[in-house]
Amino acid sequence: MNWESQGERQITAVSSGIRAQGATGYAVGDVIVASGVRVYSEGVPEDQAAELQAVREGRELLDAHFFPEGPDSPAARAVDFRENAIRLIILDYHLSIEELLKWILHRRVAADSALDASADIEYVKGMRSREAIDLSARLGLIDAKRHGQLVELNTLRNRAGHTWALDAPELGASGPKPDKFPLRWKGKRLTLKVVTGEFVPMYAGIYMDFFMVVYDDGED
Repeated sequence: MNWESQGERQITAVSSGIRAQGATGYAVGDVIVASGVRVYSEGVPEDQAAELQAVREGRELLDAHFFPEGPDSPAARAVDFRENAIRLIILDYHLSIEELLKWILHRRVAADSALDASADIEYVKGMRSREAIDLSARLGLIDAKRHGQLVELNTLRNRAGHTWALDAPELGASGPKPDKFPLRWKGKRLTLKVVTGEFVPMYAGIYMDFFMVVYDDGED
């Protein structure tokens, strides 16, 4: 994200991400050229063809990593697949929300700063996630409830980012802790039902709230 200028690109929300319209790829007949990859669109609009290609490549990457010699091979890591998918979701929300929050925080800090613009940018960018969350709350940019939600996400991100075996209970002095899995949120394990029914709706909503603040400010 360009913190110094928001007027250089037209941006739009796409699920849990930001896409620059017209910035990647161009049409050549029925062929889309995007990031050096030629994709036959078969009449699909340019932006949709690029998105379909991204999905195809993402699936191929996951297959290559978790099932390098096929789903039944000794090297297959099917048992790790679900937890790593959840890890990816956690990291994606954490990074996107953190970036947007820091942009909002920088705007507030810069408004009253006696330092130059580059110093303010580096100050906010250099903050740890928890520091940015706490300062945002102290400045009134987020309320206590939102602060708690972001702290929970940050704590979960730390466990997801620093634990390899996500499908095994954490170890204590007397052995594995029953029901204490690394991927837990609000006191319960992150399952398919919890992730899709509770976790994603909450943090997708937070993401969109922050995104609209940044987007609306860029439109001014």
